[in-house]
Amino acid sequence: MRVHVLVSTFLGLSLICVVGVAGDVEEDVARLDELQTNIKAILPSGWAVNIELSDEKIPNRRGSYPTLAIKSNEPLPVEHFYPGMPGRSVDEPEAAPKITREFVALYFVALPRMSPQEYATRRESNDALRDRRSKFEFDHLKKIARAHKGDGPIPPDAFEARTEDEVRLIRQYAFLWISTRPQPLPTNYTDHFSFVMHLPGSMRIHNAEKSTEYGRLLEAVQKIIVPYEKEP
Repeated sequence: MRVHVLVSTFLGLSLICVVGVAGDVEEDVARLDELQTNIKAILPSGWAVNIELSDEKIPNRRGSYPTLAIKSNEPLPVEHFYPGMPGRSVDEPEAAPKITREFVALYFVALPRMSPQEYATRRESNDALRDRRSKFEFDHLKKIARAHKGDGPIPPDAFEARTEDEVRLIRQYAFLWISTRPQPLPTNYTDHFSFVMHLPGSMRIHNAEKSTEYGRLLEAVQKIIVPYEKEP
C-alpha cells in the first residue's frame, strides 16, 4: 500500500506529524501498533497515545489517514502567540495573558518511508529550484515594489507592478514559480515510516509541571521518531 499525503498546518495547540505507509498492509498495521506501544512506555502520567484516522489536511479532524495521536488527558491552560501580535512599549504596563484551557495534542500521520539519503537528494533538488526563483527575482525584480515580510523567494503576488514592462516580468516570474515548486519533504522517520511534522504556533503552557512534561515528551518522542534535520 502506498499513501501520498498533502498536509497543511492548523491553528491550535497541536504538533502534527504526518505518517505514510508502504509495503504489506498487515505489517504496516503491526509496526504502527509497535510504535504506539513504544511511545506509550515513555509517556508521563496525564498523557495518552492512541491510533486514529485523521483528515489529510487537518489531522485533528477525522479522515482516512492512520495517525498516532498523543494528547493530554485533561485540558491545560495555554497562551498562544501569533505573528503580527502588537507589542508594547517599555512604559506600558504588561497586559494579563489571554489563557484558554484546551487539550495539548501531538499528531503523527503516516507517509511512505524515505531514507536519509533520499531525503538529502530531494532537499538538494528543492534548494536548486528555490535558487532559480531567487536568481530571477534578483536579476529582474529587485527594483519592483513589493509587499512582503519574511524569507524569500518572494511569491509573484507580492510584487506591485507600475508599468507594462513590470507586469510582463512578474508574469514571467509567475510561470517560473509554478514550474519550480519544491517537492514535499518528511521531517522525521523510523525504520518503517516517514513523518511530516507541523509545529503549532508559538505557545506557553501556564502550568510549570505540564510545560516541563510537554518539553521532555517532545524530546523523548523524537528519539523514537528521528528528525532528518538535527538541531545544531
